Amino acid sequence: MEPMPASSTPIVGRAAELGEISRALGLDDAAALRDAVLLGGDAGIGKTRVLAEVVARARAAGVRVLVGHCLDLGDNTPSFQPFVQAFGTLDDATRDAVGRVAGLEQPFEPGRGAADRSDGLLGIVRALEVLAVDQPVLVVVEDAHWADASTRQLLQVLLAHDFSSPVALAVTYRTDDLHRRHPLRVALAEWTRLPRVHRVELAPLTDGHVAELVRSRVDGDVSGERMDTIVRRAAGNAFYAEELLDAGLAESVPEELADVLLVRYDRLSDDARTVVAAASCGGGPVADSLLAGVTGLDDSALHTALREAVDRRVLVPTDDGYRFRHALLAEAVHDDLLPGERKRLHTRYLDALLAEGASAAEISLHAHTAGRLDVAFEADVQAAQDSVRIGGHHEAAVHLTRALEIAPPGHDVVGLVSDAARSMIVAGRVRTATALLEEWLATDLSPLDRARLLVDRAEVLYYTLPEVEAHEGALEALAAVEAAPDVPARLVAQALSRAATAASSLFHDDEALDLAERALAVAESSSDDSSALEAQTVINKLVARTDIDVEKPRRRYLELVESSRRRGDVHGELRGLHHLAFLHLNAGDLAGAERIFRENMARAEQTGRAWAPYGFDGRFFTALICYQ
Repeated sequence: MEPMPASSTPIVGRAAELGEISRALGLDDAAALRDAVLLGGDAGIGKTRVLAEVVARARAAGVRVLVGHCLDLGDNTPSFQPFVQAFGTLDDATRDAVGRVAGLEQPFEPGRGAADRSDGLLGIVRALEVLAVDQPVLVVVEDAHWADASTRQLLQVLLAHDFSSPVALAVTYRTDDLHRRHPLRVALAEWTRLPRVHRVELAPLTDGHVAELVRSRVDGDVSGERMDTIVRRAAGNAFYAEELLDAGLAESVPEELADVLLVRYDRLSDDARTVVAAASCGGGPVADSLLAGVTGLDDSALHTALREAVDRRVLVPTDDGYRFRHALLAEAVHDDLLPGERKRLHTRYLDALLAEGASAAEISLHAHTAGRLDVAFEADVQAAQDSVRIGGHHEAAVHLTRALEIAPPGHDVVGLVSDAARSMIVAGRVRTATALLEEWLATDLSPLDRARLLVDRAEVLYYTLPEVEAHEGALEALAAVEAAPDVPARLVAQALSRAATAASSLFHDDEALDLAERALAVAESSSDDSSALEAQTVINKLVARTDIDVEKPRRRYLELVESSRRRGDVHGELRGLHHLAFLHLNAGDLAGAERIFRENMARAEQTGRAWAPYGFDGRFFTALICYQ
C-alpha cells in the first residue's frame, strides 16, 4: 500500500477540524511535536483526505511521517500490521541503526528478538524515541477499527507514554463500524481519558460544502437539478457525493457504491436482514408495530434483530421508530431486493397502512410498487391536494405527474395536467410546467380540452417569453376558446384576462382595455373572482399610466390586495402588491417601491411561493432598487 499520497483535489469544509488537529499535534512547532489525535467518522466522510492534508503539513514542517494501515483480514490479520508497514518505509541503514539501539533485531517486525511481549512493545517505544532525536516523528495508523489485538495493545502503550523526543500519533477509525461489542469501543473509551489524547469526530459536510466539493471535481458548471440530487442523496458524505457525480443522475445507487454500502448489510443475521429489508421499503422511519406486521417476526425475534441492526450501525432509533443511518444504504438495500420480494413487502405495507387509515402520501408510495394502480391513483390525487393545503407545491406536482401516468379511462386528465402545471409554477418550476403543457398539447385532444391547456400555457408564456411571443400565445388561446363548443364562462374570462395582461405589457392600451373590460364583465357574471381581479388589475395598470394623481390607482391596488387576502387568493394578493410597487417605482418613489417589493417577497416566502411568479419578482426588483 502507498504511504499516504498527496491528494490532487482541494479539501472542502474541514478548516475547523484541520486547525484543531494541527494544534493538538503541535505542527506549528515541529520541534515540540506532541500528543495524539483519534480521528473518527463514517466511511467516506473524509478522514483519509483530512489526514492526507495533516501529513502534507507535517512533511512541509520537516517531520518524518510513518504511515501504516490496518487490514480487514479477520483472524488472518498479521500482528502489528500497521507498524510493520510503517517501519518498512525506512531505508535499510536507518532501520538497522534504530533496531540496534532499541534492542530489536528488526524494528519493522515488533516482538522479534525480545525476551517477552512487554519488551517488544517497549522496544517500539525506544525505536520511536531514537528516530525522533534527529527528526520529529508523526506515526499515522489508519483504520484502527480493523486493528488486531496486538496493535491495539501497542497503541495503548504509545498513547500512554510520555515521549522525551518529539513524537506524535494520529489514529483513524470508522464510527459506523463500531457496533456495541466491537473491541475498539472499550479501547477508545480508555484512550480518550489519557491526558495527551484528543478525539476528533468528522461530522457530515454541509450542503454548501458538498456542492463546493462537486464543483471542484468537474470542468464547467453542474446543472441545478443534478447538483440538488447529488447534495440530497450524499447527505454530507464526500465519498458518496463523488460516486454519485461519476454516476450521473441515475435513479439507482451506482453499483460500485452499492457494493460498499451492502457490506454491512451482508454481515447481518437472517432475521436482521429481514428487518432491514423491510425497513428499506418503508420510505422513512418505520414503527416497531409496522415492522412486526410486515416481517411476521414475533416480538422477541424482532427486537433481537433490531438490536443487531442498530449495533451494526445500519439502523438508528428515532422517536417514531427506526430509520437507516444513511438514506443511500436504504436505497442500496431496496435496489438489491428481488422484484417479487420487493412487491410482497410493499403489498404488506399497503395492507397495514390501509387498515390504519394512513396518509395518502404513504399509501401512494407502497401502492405503486405493489402494483395496485387504482389505489395508487386515488392516493396520488389526494396526496397532491393535501400537499397544496400546506404549501407543498413541489410535492403536489410530483404526485400529479405520477397520477397522469396511471389515470383510469374517462378521468379528466386535462384537469390533472392543469393542476400539475399550476403546482409547478407556484414551486418556481415554470419551464417544467411549459414542457408539460407542450407535451400534452401535442396529443390528440378535443377542441375544449385543447383550449383549456392553451389558456394555461398563455399564463406560463407571460412569465417566460418576451412580450411579443407571450401576446401571440395569449391570442392563440383566446381564439381557441372562442372557437370551441360549450366553453364554460370561467374559461372565457381567463382567456380574456390573460390576453389583456399580455397586451398591456406591449403598451397596446386600447386593445388591453377592451379585453380587460370584457373579461371583467364575464367574470362578474360567472362569479369568477380570480379572473375579475386579474382584469381589474390590468384596468388599474392602464389608468395609472395616464393618471397624474398616483393616489387614486394606489387606492385601487390596495383594495385589490385586501380583496385577495379576504378570499385567500395568494396569487392575486402578490400580483396586486407587484403592480402597486411598480406604481411607486414608475413615480420615482424608490423607498416606497422597495418597501412594497419587500412585503411581496416576505409574503411569498410565508406562503411557499418564494420562487414562483411575483414572489421571485419581489426578490429581483428589491435587489434592483437597492442598486439604484
